[in-house]
Amino acid sequence: MSKPELPIPPFDGETYEHDVDYHRLKGQLQRVFALMMDRQWRTLQEVHASVGGSETGCSARLRDLRKERFGGHTVLIRRVGSRSEGRFEYQLHRASCSCIVCLPRVAPYGQLPLFAVGRKKTVVGNGVVDK
Repeated sequence: MSKPELPIPPFDGETYEHDVDYHRLKGQLQRVFALMMDRQWRTLQEVHASVGGSETGCSARLRDLRKERFGGHTVLIRRVGSRSEGRFEYQLHRASCSCIVCLPRVAPYGQLPLFAVGRKKTVVGNGVVDK
């Protein structure tokens, strides 16, 4: 017997239209999560090249992964190159959670570990500063 597909909670925003946007954003969120769960540092350009969509959309999905309803994961950010370039890399640290994005990857179907709330962290030099 196959597992039923688990629904991802609805997205939000001023321009979000569920009937038009939900399946596209759900797929992109799942692809960004699958790519980033290896904890490798990646620029938005690299994420975009791997998962498709726009760089802006990939950035929004990384922000979504910080939200409790999408797992409350921690996304680290660090500057790369010169300050004038404005380039950053991102790294996902998965929370131990039962969110719909993670559940199939962190627990057998039906077992629900607790949610963990993530925070944005900025890497400065060799240290990490909470935001």
